[in-house]
Order: sequence, then C-alpha cells, then structure tokens
Amino acid sequence: MKSASVDVCSEKFCRGFFIPKGEQWTRKIQKKINKSSKPFKYTKKQKKDLENTCKLHYCNPTCKGTIFQKGKEMTTLEETKHLKGKNKKFMNKFSRNMRKNIFKGKTNVLKDGFYERLPSKTRKLIQQKGALSGCASIVLGI
Repeated sequence: MKSASVDVCSEKFCRGFFIPKGEQWTRKIQKKINKSSKPFKYTKKQKKDLENTCKLHYCNPTCKGTIFQKGKEMTTLEETKHLKGKNKKFMNKFSRNMRKNIFKGKTNVLKDGFYERLPSKTRKLIQQKGALSGCASIVLGI
C-alpha cells in the first residue's frame, strides 16, 4: 500500500515539476539542434515511465531499489527489472561499479533520505517543490 505522502510527492513534484521541467529542458536542446521541428512533448507512455522513475528517486526516502540504498550489497534494482539479456547484465554491472565509486567502503551515503553529496541548494529546491528524497547524484534541469 502506498502512503499518502508518496502520492502527494508524485502529484506535486513528479507531475508538477519534474516532467514539465524535463519537457522544457528537452525543447531547449531540440531548438539548438533543429530549429524547424515542432515543439517537443512527451507521449503518455513516456510520462508514465518518467513518473515511475521520478517516484523511485524523489519519493522514496529509503532509496530502496536504487544504487543509493543502504547496505554492503546491492539488491535488484527497480530500474533494471524490465531489461532482459545483455542489456540487463550490462546495466547491473554498470550500476555495481557506480555504487562502488559512490560508496567507497561505506554502507550508507544517505542523510535524511537524500544523497549526502547532493548540493544543499539543489536539495532545498527539490524539497520546496515536493520531493521526499534525493536518490540521485545530480538533478537534471536545475
């Protein structure tokens, strides 16, 4: 059962800030690359996928299912569950290497549900926008 705070985070941060900011950021890139194309807009499926990714990284105070979760070993990542074969193998290996670089022998890199090296300015901004967590080393578009 999902908590009400996750639903609020999903509505306020993911749908109200993260997805629109992503479209805006992509339009700026698109404009620089190809000035004559029509404005970028996410499809319904892309929005749903982005919302799920957003919830995993910004509405998940324990960062469970991400490379930032507590512990010595990494369990199955939510991000790679849909992958198969070589793609899944590659992403799991890539994620394990990233985790080693981030953790450097520690068992926890979270401080109050946010990655400890996430800039405080970024942390404050995403918290104001409704995020419950920061399971990411950078926040694109900010």
